[in-house]
Amino acid sequence: MTSITCQCSWCGRQFSPRTSGGREQIYCTVTCRRAYDAAARTWVRLAIAEGYLTVADLKRVSASTRALPGSMGDGSPVIYLPGAA
Repeated sequence: MTSITCQCSWCGRQFSPRTSGGREQIYCTVTCRRAYDAAARTWVRLAIAEGYLTVADLKRVSASTRALPGSMGDGSPVIYLPGAA
């Protein structure tokens, strides 16, 4: 039996994903998942403060949690903040 490994979306480390079911595992640890969540919340707060994003934008896409890359799920463009990686 071959072991499957993945690369953590936050830290880049290789890990063996759980086999107990659920959503696809993209972070190696809860710590990495929480770090991503914190960074994402900060990014959204900054985007709203700088006028790149509105609360209305968030409400419009909140029901579409599996939007395709490159879109907001409704054809709206993805918002890129200057200096954001």
